[in-house]
Amino acid sequence: MVILGHLQALEVNLILNANVAEAPDILMDVPEKHAGYTHSAITVADLVDAMARVEAAGYRIAEGPVKFLGGHQAIFVRDPNGNVAEFNQPLP
Repeated sequence: MVILGHLQALEVNLILNANVAEAPDILMDVPEKHAGYTHSAITVADLVDAMARVEAAGYRIAEGPVKFLGGHQAIFVRDPNGNVAEFNQPLP
């Protein structure tokens, strides 16, 4: 379980005991994009704290932190099956 910021009732399960996917995620990793689910996004109060907790739980940050024009920053974490979770924080 990863507890992020003030969302202490939130539980995020990233699967560690699965085989690593060899094929790219067709929704995310290929030039031609397809409609459909790409990832879950979770808003956190403190992205630096979220990064520390994700890494302490044994997960690697796949990308980020990235700042977006819409006024937030995010990190992306991938589980062994290739599923992506985004943790984002609104910027002041």
